[in-house]
Amino acid sequence: MKAPGDLSDIELDEALDTLITRTQSQEAFCLQQLEFTSSAFNKISVSSIKHCLVLDDNIMKKSEELKDTIREYFQSDSPFNDFNISFQVRPC
Repeated sequence: MKAPGDLSDIELDEALDTLITRTQSQEAFCLQQLEFTSSAFNKISVSSIKHCLVLDDNIMKKSEELKDTIREYFQSDSPFNDFNISFQVRPC
């Protein structure tokens, strides 16, 4: 039976490798979420707040597009595969 601090060097290396891989995976997923959000907002954004002062058909259409994008994102099993967004590959 091993105690929490009683790991061999090989076991410590394996544990650290597992933690590093998990951390990098979570980091990549979070970056994809941020890029998805940024892309969704950029797609519906307007150049100035002045364009939003009057709720015309264009603004209402953009609002509905954003709502649909958010709804589809949360209803999808693999949201990043369902949308046409290119993610930047980031070095580890």
